[in-house]
Amino acid sequence: MSSVSHIQFELPPEVKRKDTGLWKLDESKVFVGCPIWGNKDWKGIVFPEKTPAKDYLKYYAEKFSAIELNSTFYHLPPIETLKKWREQTPSSFLFCPKIPQDISHTARFTENTDLIVESLRVFSLFEEQLGHVFLQLPPGFERSQFSLLKKFLTLWKQELPLAIEFRHPSWFKSGYLDEEVQELLSTNDTTAVICDTPGRRDVVHVSFLSGVLFVRFLGAQGDATDLIRLQEWSARVKEWAEEEVLKKVYFFVHQPNDGLAPDSIVLFLKALNEFCDWQVPLPSLREFESEVKEEKQGMLF
Repeated sequence: MSSVSHIQFELPPEVKRKDTGLWKLDESKVFVGCPIWGNKDWKGIVFPEKTPAKDYLKYYAEKFSAIELNSTFYHLPPIETLKKWREQTPSSFLFCPKIPQDISHTARFTENTDLIVESLRVFSLFEEQLGHVFLQLPPGFERSQFSLLKKFLTLWKQELPLAIEFRHPSWFKSGYLDEEVQELLSTNDTTAVICDTPGRRDVVHVSFLSGVLFVRFLGAQGDATDLIRLQEWSARVKEWAEEEVLKKVYFFVHQPNDGLAPDSIVLFLKALNEFCDWQVPLPSLREFESEVKEEKQGMLF
């Protein structure tokens, strides 16, 4: 990865919020995770060296409290697969599935109504383990297409909790979604995904609605700026928790090499625990590391 030292990483300044719900945030309402539950570089870190792929989710769910379920962007899971995922995870573990691209990118929200209905049906089978479903808008989907977004929300009918990621700068002003868009989301009990990535500072914002903060954080491969940015997010969460405008937090960490994502989550939680008067349990990473060392030593002889 090229140097990120020239990038201005500061989050937009805070403004007084209209949606003051007087919610009490605590450790049970902070959900963290990765975009995947299996990575070969996690051997000895998240799961034992010889763990079969079918058990990756089980070990992942022992460490983290949620998953950003990107696989549903490509296809909806068979019902039996979804049931197995639930069986492998505790009831407190949340799945945040991504709306299929055949809705968001190909059919532009409103044409494929049958798939919208089917997505609602499949995602509802997660039951109490369903977090927020999220819709990623295409990069070229502009503010001028507001009416299409409004129509989609009418089709979604508020049946399942929803978060929307806006990827075109026309939706934002001074680090916030414009007020009409915020009003639309709030009326439909929908929040906005905040995507904090080094390469797209023009769409980094701090708008969240209905008390739900949903952050997709892309690191810079463990660069020193990652810690600074994670600490800033922790400070913001503390500030919003004290203002009682947060009732739930999702914080998903991506890295160009997702082998580094688990450690980045720990850094975020450590910073959060330093700021807050409640403590989110830290994942116990590397408890299997000795098995990896033994395996490698055995290969030398």
